[in-house]
Amino acid sequence: MNIKQTIKTILFYSIIFASTNASAQIRQFTTSPGVSDNQLAIIENFALLQSYFHENKSYECSIAHTYLEDTDNANTTDYMMFTQNVTDRDNQVVSVNFNGGAFPPISTYKGIHSSNVITETQQARQRFSLIAAKTGQHQVSVENAFSGAGISTYSLFTCRETTLYGSYNRFYAETPIVELLNKARVAFQVQITIIGGDGAVLINKQAYVVNPNTRTDIIFNSLPPSTFGQIIITHTAPFGALEGVIAEYNQSANGGIVLRRERPLENAERS
Repeated sequence: MNIKQTIKTILFYSIIFASTNASAQIRQFTTSPGVSDNQLAIIENFALLQSYFHENKSYECSIAHTYLEDTDNANTTDYMMFTQNVTDRDNQVVSVNFNGGAFPPISTYKGIHSSNVITETQQARQRFSLIAAKTGQHQVSVENAFSGAGISTYSLFTCRETTLYGSYNRFYAETPIVELLNKARVAFQVQITIIGGDGAVLINKQAYVVNPNTRTDIIFNSLPPSTFGQIIITHTAPFGALEGVIAEYNQSANGGIVLRRERPLENAERS
């Protein structure tokens, strides 16, 4: 297949989440007639949508759909996807997980999909996830997969935070367990940070792998006694693919464990 590498570069900024209450912001871009292959026509005051990726938080970015500006009917030959060039504020390449084909599926405009045959690689590049190593502006590129496509093509480009948040309290129970459920058919990387109530980092970005369609239990029985704090989980899964609870247990007299309580992990859009 003759793929036209029509690359359009756009600057994007993450959403700042000062608390766990925020909604996704949408970036909209177009490849308009008269715009050369290395430029991008920005519409809808794109420059006003400025925010930053925060260090040690995780995010997903996706291209929601592709359609023509002047009609409700899709240009079904178009298919916009990310290139593999994602860079941070210092122009350093960022490691990302392309997962457009993983659960959950990406929403499309009026249910429209490209009429061309889409390879698994092209589908994967319609969405990526990352764990931000730096705070600040990042840059991403997009391209149209098919020859002759890309004239007057509009797409919706969305970024949102995927970090999961929980807490523990050893005054209440002895042992917190992070129980993570991966609802997708692929494995994802996870990093867990635990911060005590005094601000001390007790666990710093401890890495795990959560396997497909399984629950992974991670036990933290060495935290200081009589403490409480926050549990932060960053990961490379799409928004909604990973969920879980913080379960807190005490040890029983016969050597078993007794569940005291369990509370769901919260994300930046669901608290």
